[in-house]
Amino acid sequence: MVYRELKIGGDMNKGQYGLVVTALFASMVLWTISCAFCSYGHAQEIKPKVTDEPLSIINCAFFKSAYFTVEDGKVGTDLIKDEWSFVIADLDTNKPIMKGNSSEVSLLVLRRSPHTIYLAEFTREGNINLITLFPEKRIVTFSKQYTLSPLSSNIIVYMSIGRFK
Repeated sequence: MVYRELKIGGDMNKGQYGLVVTALFASMVLWTISCAFCSYGHAQEIKPKVTDEPLSIINCAFFKSAYFTVEDGKVGTDLIKDEWSFVIADLDTNKPIMKGNSSEVSLLVLRRSPHTIYLAEFTREGNINLITLFPEKRIVTFSKQYTLSPLSSNIIVYMSIGRFK
């Protein structure tokens, strides 16, 4: 991982600092994920599957992940080839279900359009994970952003990109 020292400046308190760092990481994650298709000097081909069928059950397979940490003011980054998957059932309803290795979680539909579907997973720890589906391209992203504990100033940002069918 690459570490860089960040300094709190001006009248900014740790809470405001955390928000600024999280916003910075969100933009860095989006840039990193957009570059995930361009690894090794060539873009991966994405062939959209055009269909008018409503999506009910999909299998999401992930292949690239970006991982950021902030520990004691130092930023760590890593881009890894990471293969994992989950299934989303009842996607054509307002209460879809995500099924992973041994667990099943209810999702909340935040927004649905022909081009994008935003889903939220609420964790037991009180965090929110975001799943974004791009039906026309059959692309899925999964992201987490949270502190390690309520008393910790350490931040984790994790984002994966993949395909679904």
